[in-house]
Amino acid sequence: MMRISIFLFCLLISSASCSGSTTIKDTSAIDSEIAEKESENVVNGGLVYFANSKLPDDIAIQNPYIMGALYTIYWSEVEREKGEYDWSEVDKFFKNWTSAGKKVGIRVIWISTGLWPHEVARHPAPEWLWKDGAKYHYDEKTKTEIPLFWDPIYNEHALRLMRAIYDRYGKDPNFLFVSSTPGYETFPCHPRTAEVNPNFFEEFAQTKDSQGRAYSPELWQKTVKEWIFAVSAIYKEALAFVSLNRGGLSPKEDYFQLFGEYAVEANAIVGQNGIKASSYLNANGGRYKLFKEWKKKVPVFQEMALASGNEERQVGTLMGVMEAAVRIDTDYLNVYAIDVLKGTKGYKDYDPTYEEALKFGYEKLQLKK
Repeated sequence: MMRISIFLFCLLISSASCSGSTTIKDTSAIDSEIAEKESENVVNGGLVYFANSKLPDDIAIQNPYIMGALYTIYWSEVEREKGEYDWSEVDKFFKNWTSAGKKVGIRVIWISTGLWPHEVARHPAPEWLWKDGAKYHYDEKTKTEIPLFWDPIYNEHALRLMRAIYDRYGKDPNFLFVSSTPGYETFPCHPRTAEVNPNFFEEFAQTKDSQGRAYSPELWQKTVKEWIFAVSAIYKEALAFVSLNRGGLSPKEDYFQLFGEYAVEANAIVGQNGIKASSYLNANGGRYKLFKEWKKKVPVFQEMALASGNEERQVGTLMGVMEAAVRIDTDYLNVYAIDVLKGTKGYKDYDPTYEEALKFGYEKLQLKK
């Protein structure tokens, strides 16, 4: 079974998603044994509901074109005390969706930013972790604790959480997949923090972990590779996915292809956050070619940049996003909650054009399997 200057930097981040701008390198060295197993694996793809706690899941569950949901958790909320897990909210969500014949995927938010509206985003990791010796960078401007993902103490306990998630949900036939993405979309920190703190990247780069190590490209590459393989080993009987981005701290660091190849070698689903109506129009684009090549070996998972119609990110219409997903031949498409609701009969703002788009995506991405 198949698994998966600062202003300039911010511009690079916002323009990189699904742009096809990555320079492609030869991928023939990726483990050939994975390719040989392709014919033995079955991929059941489709549209995934990106759950939002402020929106009514009970309506979205009824949508016939959605195959499941992606549920997001914060470590600081599920393990407030070391070794003591509170699965109550996850269990409730899992039961509601799976009892309706849907599947559920899980993503842990490891690194966030205080610019997000919910308070927990300022404290994504549990407090006991710092008492155990793990280190973090504190950004005063956003009041955010930013874990050093490469810290061995942090890493050890984070992997323990991933095992706990697998033990509770990973063997359930209705478990869809888990995110094995390290950091924030393979970044060591959330880049938006620099929008309010012009010195953020320099300050973050000087913060040392429990072994006295500060960020370096070599350390980050090693950390990402080891994490992806460690999680994939835990979930070898289930699916894990890696959501890619440029991945480094400096604008000169572009590890999109490198980290993607790590994921493929580990037999994890490979994907990206940022698909919109204008994505993948260039069949000669670097990322277009990478995903087409990777898809020969593992499933592909694409995530919407934001809800359809968002003007800042120029997401475009929901049908436009679906067409982009078909162009890249993705297996899974993570759809914003409000887009699913608008396409579901019974929702107060139901719009038949949204339902048409969801039906199109369902027919092209799921029925074709």
